[in-house]
Amino acid sequence: MLIDCPPNIGVFSINALMASEGVIIPVDMSYLGLLGISAIERALELIRSALDHLFK
Repeated sequence: MLIDCPPNIGVFSINALMASEGVIIPVDMSYLGLLGISAIERALELIRSALDHLFK
């Protein structure tokens, strides 16, 4: 199943990440797109540590 989320880290996105087993993050190669990768990595780490969820 593929869950498409908005490009923000809100309640919907957190619930979708908790329901998932893996994550695919499409990113354009612009400067702002590359900056967004670090924000997504921080959000995933927060979900891993605070909510005890593992992704593939």
